[in-house]
Amino acid sequence: MDGCGGPSLIHDRFITDGADWDESNVLRARRVRRCGSSNRTARSILPSSAPDVHALARDLLGLEALRPDQVATLKLLLDGHDTLAVLPTGSGKSAIYQLAGAALAGEQEAVTLVVSPLIALQADQLAGMRASGLRRAELLNGHSPASHRETLTAAIAGGTLGYLLLAPEQLMNPDTRAMFRGHPPALFVVDEAHCVSEWGHDFRPDYRELEKVLNDFDTRPRVLALTATAAPAVRDDILEQLGAVNPAVHAADPDRPNLHLSAEVCPDAETKGRLVLPRVRDLAAAAGCGDAGRCCGIVYVATRANTSHVRDLLAEGGLPAATYHGGMSRGERTGQMAAFMSGETKIIVATSAFGMGVDKANVRFVLHYDVPDSLDSYFQQIGRAGRDRRPAAAHLLYTEADMGRQKSLTAPARLNEDEVYEVIEAVVDADGAEPVDSLQEETEVSPGRLNRTLQLLEAMDAVEVSLDEEAQAADADRLEANADDRAAAVLARQQRFRDWRADRLTQMKRYATTGSCRRALLLPYFGGVSDGRCGACDRCTQAAGAGDAEPDGDTVNTPAGAPFALRARVVHDTFGPGIVEAYADGCVEVLFRKAGTKALNLTFLADHPVLRAAQE
Repeated sequence: MDGCGGPSLIHDRFITDGADWDESNVLRARRVRRCGSSNRTARSILPSSAPDVHALARDLLGLEALRPDQVATLKLLLDGHDTLAVLPTGSGKSAIYQLAGAALAGEQEAVTLVVSPLIALQADQLAGMRASGLRRAELLNGHSPASHRETLTAAIAGGTLGYLLLAPEQLMNPDTRAMFRGHPPALFVVDEAHCVSEWGHDFRPDYRELEKVLNDFDTRPRVLALTATAAPAVRDDILEQLGAVNPAVHAADPDRPNLHLSAEVCPDAETKGRLVLPRVRDLAAAAGCGDAGRCCGIVYVATRANTSHVRDLLAEGGLPAATYHGGMSRGERTGQMAAFMSGETKIIVATSAFGMGVDKANVRFVLHYDVPDSLDSYFQQIGRAGRDRRPAAAHLLYTEADMGRQKSLTAPARLNEDEVYEVIEAVVDADGAEPVDSLQEETEVSPGRLNRTLQLLEAMDAVEVSLDEEAQAADADRLEANADDRAAAVLARQQRFRDWRADRLTQMKRYATTGSCRRALLLPYFGGVSDGRCGACDRCTQAAGAGDAEPDGDTVNTPAGAPFALRARVVHDTFGPGIVEAYADGCVEVLFRKAGTKALNLTFLADHPVLRAAQE
């Protein structure tokens, strides 16, 4: 069996709930096409000899025992699967790739390549690796001198380098890729793998190029992708965009039972302003802090201006806070992060820029002053609280005005039909590969719209864009003959993406305004399960205080005569797999894996059975 074959996608959860999504044929078909068209050597996916990972953990890392999630991920990886592991921060993801790299190095002592977006995070990982019994580990970044690159190249060729940590931008450099000519890595690790997917919460364009890097090696290495947060649709997209061979997923239970969830609908911004100080005090008290000023917490806002506004509101009430946003210099951000991580700063008011690399165990609360753009972002941000597994709290302040603001901040570009056609014409007229910069000059289409058009054309196999940023038509004659259809398809795909982003915001509104268990809404979105009464959110505690009466709002129990039970898994002829969320106004509301939440008329469904129970 070669690297282009293998079984369909495996979903392997440590806590098995029988809730795996049906796998789309699209990923498999695209993977086979890519493998078949590549000139590289396809690596074998036959199971490797199984080393004693527990002995490796003891000998190399000094670990007495591995956690079940670590063992499950290592088993998939060492059995020949390109593997995505969705594990919460603090679950030992770095130990997985360190042990896998040691096990897969082979007789040639091939290097493990670790792609990570943050230099500070790389430095921390490097320090830990150098203090262990692992083979030599090094870091490569834009500040590395030419002599260091030469030293690394020699070490890779000589088999004396065990691990190399770098940012994805480094792999766009042909000199970096040349270091591996004749000596491909044994393991290719993608840390913060959600950055690969534009369906996720922190997409990075350079991550999108990693499959091309993988295909550029003489022999394709095994791939381990790691992330703390990824909904099922994002997981599939990560594996697809990496061109995963024999792909598998191991996802831990996403629930954080020590984290109390709550939300509050406010009529206007002035009300939010009045509430932010008392809510911070309430959250600190709920998390067991007698003094809010000594309680570690994060307040998330949507804009840079609001970081200062909320900081001042807290200061007026005697709670000092620092700010953090993308408009600050790198030095300022580094200083603010260091003060927070050390405990010098207790409360930080931040935009979503305060994200990756924040691994602080004793954060007791996360307050959202503004609604985030999606459940993906929200779940990732509240996950910063309670990592020590002690009680923590997350609270959301919501206004309708937040929706419009977030939509304007995050809505994808609307492509112009004439500009799309211009790009297609320019690619067709080019004599072979054309630099993307030249295409931009010829068409005068903005770089953002040009790159997005090329990305969508590439997804349709109409255009190929190299790592050197050169674009050419896959078949110029065919593209020219079908230019109108291709342009229409590009516009349609972009509109679907815009609709999907808008729907994610609607799902966020639904979470904020629901009258039922918040975990029952949140967990299924991330592939988890909920019985509808978690006991650790405001709706459930309110219901318990009312003598277990059903909370106002969404129906918790399935209505009589309903065609599907709440939280049942279903499949739609057009929208694919989904989960039944609610019944209201003569409709059934279903959260679909890729289409988002849709309200389907029950009368129509009775006459047109396009929605059916999923096969177990």
